[in-house]
This record gives sequence, structure tokens and C-alpha cells, in this order.
Amino acid sequence: MALLYVAAFVVWEATAMPALVALVICAKLAVPEIITGWWLRRFDPDWRRGRVCFWFHLSYGLWKMAVAATALVLTGIIVAIVLAKVGRAPFLGVLGPMLRGAVLTAGAGYGLSFLATYVAMMLAWRHGVRVWLGKAQHLSRRQGFWPPRGGGWNKAPLVGLTTLILTLYFVGTFGAVVIGMTLAPRVGRAGVGPMVAFTTAGLLVLLFVVIHLFQSVHRHFFAEKIEDCWPEVPEEVVLSTQSS
Repeated sequence: MALLYVAAFVVWEATAMPALVALVICAKLAVPEIITGWWLRRFDPDWRRGRVCFWFHLSYGLWKMAVAATALVLTGIIVAIVLAKVGRAPFLGVLGPMLRGAVLTAGAGYGLSFLATYVAMMLAWRHGVRVWLGKAQHLSRRQGFWPPRGGGWNKAPLVGLTTLILTLYFVGTFGAVVIGMTLAPRVGRAGVGPMVAFTTAGLLVLLFVVIHLFQSVHRHFFAEKIEDCWPEVPEEVVLSTQSS
């Protein structure tokens, strides 16, 4: 992973583009997930399960990259406010492009993770796989044993919840526009009270849908324990693997 920091320095020196530096730094979190996902796709005795796990690891890596970029944006905003107050305006010339790069990285990360998660869930539904995302897969790849085993908690619901929120955001935005164009003229003439009641009711319905869909997705796609994803199959137990 130190190579990514070297790459960030090279990008800075070679291109003088801080936006690319933000992308390289945030990508550090995605690389291990993609490597492990690809390893599972190659090594898992059940190719269907390996394929599903690859897409979930890909979506989780992109999600981590997007979250890191979001944290970088928030931190950069705080730093920019502090620099402006102490009169260090020249530094803002470098910070601004880096923040723009972080914003683009976050947007691309969330968008690509959104698409990859839908591919992963469709494959999981098709092949009947319940997914586990955690440290056990990375440990299994590095130490060369099968099946993955270990403690911790399943990270897959984080990706699923983010995807559901984004889905409902897009659907809700489109629905709000349609409903607004259809009902706003009639409801608007009734005063502010009905408008507030209508909006509150819509938000409550949206919250109910989010909870219901998340529970359904959690039940069908996410493993409660790691053995739900990789059960004990004697012929699959291996003490040494050809890891990458």
C-alpha cells in the first residue's frame, strides 16, 4: 500500500493536479477489497459463490473509497475555513482543486458501488448465495487456508443500506417531481398546513419503505455468520492455497 502514497507523490510532481492526488489516496482503501474479491473468484471451489463475492468485494471497495473521499471533503472544508480565518489564503489555491477531486471521487465511488451492488445482489439471488464481507477473506488469502474463518461482523449490510438509500433517493426525487407537478396546484391553494402534512406523510412512508426493503435484503442476501457463506465441506478444506 505504500506504493499508492509514492504514486500520489509522483502524480503531484508529474501532473501538478491535486485532484488526481485525492483519487489515488482514496483508492488505497479499495485496492485490498478488489484483490481479495478477484482471489475469491479464482480460488473458491464454488465458482458461483466466488463470482458473487467478487462483485460484493468490488462494491465494498468502491464504497470505502467514496466514504474516504467524503471524509476528505469534510476535513478539507474545515481546514479551508481555518486557513481563511488565519489569513493563509495562498494555500487555498492547492486545497480547492484537491477538494474538487475528492468530490468527484466520492460521486464516482458511490455511483459505481451502487451499480456493482445491484449486479452482486442479482447474482446472489440467482445462485442462492448469502454473502459475508469481513477480515476473514483477507486473512485466508494472505495465510493460505480455506474456507475463510474468523470473527468480526458482516460489512455487507453497509453497502446494501447505502444502495437502498441511493435507490430511494432517485426514486423519491423522481416521484416527488411527478407528484408535485400533479398535486401541488391543488394542495397549494389549501394553505401551508396541508403541504406540511403531505410532506411529513411522504417522509414517513419513505422511511417505512427503507426499513422494509433493508430487512428483506438483509434476510435474503447477507449471512448471519461466516459459515452461512462458506459452510464446512470436508473436500473443500485446504491448509495451503495458491494465493495472489
